Amino acid sequence: MRPASMTLIAMVCLLLLTTILHFQTTSIASEIRTNNSIARDYRERGSDDLALRK
Repeated sequence: MRPASMTLIAMVCLLLLTTILHFQTTSIASEIRTNNSIARDYRERGSDDLALRK
């Protein structure tokens, strides 16, 4: 193989890896936002339930 073709293969592999990493971090960030929303809703409901019991 010539060095130019090896460089091209390496660049394609790096592009693929960075694309996968980008989608993984985006997915994790979305999951964290969802979990925070669920926790906030639970806290708000919990405080409403306590207000109704008093």
